[in-house]
Amino acid sequence: MPLITARADTHISGVVHCQHSSVSSSVALDTDKMEATALVILLVALVVPLHAGPVHSEPLLPTQESFDLDRFMGKWYSVAKASTCPWWLKYKGDSAVGTLVLEKQPTAHTVSLTKTKSRQGICKQTTYDYHLTQTPGRFQYYFSKWDADVDTYVVDTNYDEYALVVRHKHKRNSGERGTSVELYGRTPELQMAVLEDFKRLVTEQGMGEENIGIMKNKGECTTGDADTPVPERAIRAAVLLQADEEEGSAWDHIGTDREECDGPQDPASKCGYHQYMVVFRRFFHNSTSKTCQSFLFNEKSCGKFKNNYESERLCMQTCQPEVACKMPLDPGPSDSRLPSQWEWGFDSATGKCVKFIYRGWTQGGNANRFSFENVCEAVCGGFTDGDDELLKMN
Repeated sequence: MPLITARADTHISGVVHCQHSSVSSSVALDTDKMEATALVILLVALVVPLHAGPVHSEPLLPTQESFDLDRFMGKWYSVAKASTCPWWLKYKGDSAVGTLVLEKQPTAHTVSLTKTKSRQGICKQTTYDYHLTQTPGRFQYYFSKWDADVDTYVVDTNYDEYALVVRHKHKRNSGERGTSVELYGRTPELQMAVLEDFKRLVTEQGMGEENIGIMKNKGECTTGDADTPVPERAIRAAVLLQADEEEGSAWDHIGTDREECDGPQDPASKCGYHQYMVVFRRFFHNSTSKTCQSFLFNEKSCGKFKNNYESERLCMQTCQPEVACKMPLDPGPSDSRLPSQWEWGFDSATGKCVKFIYRGWTQGGNANRFSFENVCEAVCGGFTDGDDELLKMN
């Protein structure tokens, strides 16, 4: 299967969360001032995102006693996971065992983690730089793609067989928070007693059996699979990987196929304002105007409305790929204080996907920006100035 490689940008420290935070818009409303207060809440949601500080300086959990970093390095397999993320709850049954390779870096305070796993027929490989803390067994990293902090704890390991890891995630721009529990093994399969210890830890973190997924051992995903052909639909579905991870910014009601681009055209009529609800700015595809338009989303009144995208970029890539692929490459603002990462864009003159450095937050730039070369090729590979009539006309 095709191999996708990427390196997560780690300029600061951080996590991604799938549960709503009630902090940003849980407000006691006076009946006589309902309309005015509601307007203020909506403006805050649109204009002034909640920016929380970095992860806790004090550890939230105890780590493995006398943690030995050197013994913890090397290759592990992801055997099981529990999470409250809607994306995980929906697709956990299809998850395959992946590999993780931990290596100490030349800098004394950094450890690299390279994850390799199969996602929707694509072999995806990503490297993260974890920062050591003053607490042995605790690691932190900043996931710039989602402006999120990840606080990781190795709570139990015998180094030679298993490791139990808890991640606390916090998305800075929205305040979303989440927790996941992961079981790693030196082999793809572990003894039942270890799995029972994993389940007990999941319960201690406030989750149940419905949150647990045991990975399927389908063999290792390696670079040797790079030339294996993959159905177009499977690769196109990888667009959603950009709204997934780490691990699940995507919601179970977000659009995933072009068939959903012609869904209900007036989300505002379904998604009325509800007090005490967090609202988000989302996008839907207007099949009449052939544009992606914003609307205010809240889970209570909108439900599982599928013509619903977390960003205009994902909406355009899914519903108007011929337009997205014609857009010029946009490197983002020239402000060196902003995080930067390698991205892929389509050059319609040559008909090829090219790599470029993008600087800025996830929502910036235009729709001709992809996290992975394979995704860019799947979405834009058929659009060139020489053979597409629509592009000629634009």
